[in-house]
Amino acid sequence: MKSNHLKRLALAGAMLAASSSWATQEEFSIGTAAAPWLKLPKSARSAAMGDAFAAVADSVDTLGVNPAGLANFSDRQLSVNHDIWIQEISSDRVAYGQPIAGGGIGAAFDYVNFGSIPTYTLDAGGKPVAGAALNPMAMAITLGYAAKMAQISVGGSVKYLSEDLGAGASTAVAGDLGLLWSSDPKGASVGVALQNVGSQLNGFNLATNLKLGAAMLFDLSSSALRSKVEAAPADTFQAAIDVNLPTADGGSSSVNLGGEYWYQSVVAGRLGYRLANQGGLTGLVGFSAGVGFKLYQRIQLDYAYLALGELGNSNQISLLARF
Repeated sequence: MKSNHLKRLALAGAMLAASSSWATQEEFSIGTAAAPWLKLPKSARSAAMGDAFAAVADSVDTLGVNPAGLANFSDRQLSVNHDIWIQEISSDRVAYGQPIAGGGIGAAFDYVNFGSIPTYTLDAGGKPVAGAALNPMAMAITLGYAAKMAQISVGGSVKYLSEDLGAGASTAVAGDLGLLWSSDPKGASVGVALQNVGSQLNGFNLATNLKLGAAMLFDLSSSALRSKVEAAPADTFQAAIDVNLPTADGGSSSVNLGGEYWYQSVVAGRLGYRLANQGGLTGLVGFSAGVGFKLYQRIQLDYAYLALGELGNSNQISLLARF
């Protein structure tokens, strides 16, 4: 009996630590929402822009943010992302998308590793004895589709979720719905997404969220050059803002701000900031920054840095291939 109690205590402590990490960045109250890892940024690009991506939504990385964006790119895309979080937590993601007649489709696989957690039992003399380590994990498989009608795209996705915190796997099914409007020619865009609507996981409701976003793209290139060569490399700046309204905890609402500058369509610099209740943490909590590089115009390498105050920092790297 004591052995079971100690294992449960170790597991509870580990999950508390993990939940605290996400509470800093996503402000979910511990115990009020399941699978807060669903709110981790889907790419280094979106992470560097403060995760203000609902209206940007122009690559396969939109899957999990705003599925309507699947209809907004004209080539096949493969994205690979590795997120080095804090307290030995990491996540990996592979996503694929392609255009089809009238829209686009996409699929993604996410895996979250919570690290190794030691367990202990008591021997006959009441002394702790190390037991087998726990290796909690979580995963998600997502399929999405979007249709485009003039300047409006409508999309949806379905997710299969699995989470094993050491006491056996729990599964759930969830979905996202999204709407995206873009001006013609491209400049302004507005996005709306309802995320993570579905069944319970481990006895708790999922981290359902209403995301409202707007973005504005500015062409900073020389008008003389652009008039001579239509496909000339461009200097652009994109500003984005998202408002997040989680249903599990109204006090955890946030406003995400992001900016992205591309020089000659080759090198990008990004900044972001998340305005939210930071739970008493100090320092550059909520600040993010990153860079991006296009290699041979078909491969994009992105890096993001996220500041989490006293809890540490997060580093994220993504590779996006177009073919």
